[in-house]
Amino acid sequence: MITEEQKYFSGIFKNIGFAFLAPAGSIIFQAVVFKKDFFNTGYLGFAILISISSYFLFYLGYIFIKEKNK
Repeated sequence: MITEEQKYFSGIFKNIGFAFLAPAGSIIFQAVVFKKDFFNTGYLGFAILISISSYFLFYLGYIFIKEKNK
Protein backbone atom coordinates (compact mmCIF):
# COMPACT_ATOMS: atom_id res chain seq x y z
CA MET A 1 0.00 0.00 0.00
CA ILE A 2 1.25 3.47 -0.87
CA THR A 3 1.53 5.74 2.16
CA GLU A 4 0.92 9.48 2.31
CA GLU A 5 4.62 9.98 3.07
CA GLN A 6 5.55 8.25 -0.19
CA LYS A 7 3.10 10.44 -2.11
CA TYR A 8 4.53 13.56 -0.43
CA PHE A 9 8.17 12.74 -1.23
CA SER A 10 7.24 11.70 -4.75
CA GLY A 11 5.54 15.06 -5.35
CA ILE A 12 8.49 16.98 -3.95
CA PHE A 13 11.01 15.23 -6.19
CA LYS A 14 8.84 15.63 -9.27
CA ASN A 15 8.33 19.36 -8.64
CA ILE A 16 12.04 19.95 -8.07
CA GLY A 17 12.72 18.00 -11.26
CA PHE A 18 10.42 20.31 -13.23
CA ALA A 19 12.10 23.36 -11.69
CA PHE A 20 15.54 22.08 -12.70
CA LEU A 21 14.44 21.96 -16.35
CA ALA A 22 14.24 25.78 -16.42
CA PRO A 23 17.83 26.41 -17.68
CA ALA A 24 17.31 24.07 -20.64
CA GLY A 25 13.94 25.70 -21.35
CA SER A 26 15.58 29.12 -21.26
CA ILE A 27 18.17 28.09 -23.84
CA ILE A 28 15.49 26.65 -26.13
CA PHE A 29 13.35 29.79 -25.69
CA GLN A 30 16.28 32.06 -26.58
CA ALA A 31 17.11 29.95 -29.62
CA VAL A 32 13.53 30.00 -30.94
CA VAL A 33 12.39 33.53 -30.06
CA PHE A 34 15.59 35.58 -30.13
CA LYS A 35 17.30 33.48 -32.85
CA LYS A 36 20.42 33.04 -30.69
CA ASP A 37 22.89 30.30 -31.45
CA PHE A 38 21.89 27.21 -29.49
CA PHE A 39 25.45 26.12 -28.68
CA ASN A 40 26.83 29.58 -27.93
CA THR A 41 24.51 30.69 -25.13
CA GLY A 42 27.21 30.69 -22.44
CA TYR A 43 25.77 28.19 -20.03
CA LEU A 44 24.85 25.19 -22.17
CA GLY A 45 27.05 22.85 -20.13
CA PHE A 46 25.46 24.03 -16.92
CA ALA A 47 21.98 23.56 -18.37
CA ILE A 48 22.82 20.03 -19.50
CA LEU A 49 24.18 19.14 -16.06
CA ILE A 50 21.10 20.52 -14.31
CA SER A 51 18.78 18.77 -16.80
CA ILE A 52 20.46 15.43 -16.12
CA SER A 53 19.98 15.97 -12.40
CA SER A 54 16.31 16.83 -13.01
CA TYR A 55 15.76 13.49 -14.74
CA PHE A 56 17.41 11.81 -11.76
CA LEU A 57 14.96 13.61 -9.46
CA PHE A 58 12.02 12.50 -11.63
CA TYR A 59 13.31 8.95 -11.29
CA LEU A 60 13.55 9.33 -7.50
CA GLY A 61 9.99 10.61 -7.47
CA TYR A 62 8.80 7.47 -9.21
CA ILE A 63 10.83 5.20 -6.93
CA PHE A 64 9.16 6.64 -3.84
CA ILE A 65 5.68 6.00 -5.23
CA LYS A 66 6.30 2.32 -6.02
CA GLU A 67 4.82 -0.15 -3.59
CA LYS A 68 7.31 -1.81 -1.31
CA ASN A 69 7.60 -5.56 -1.24
CA LYS A 70 6.63 -7.09 2.09
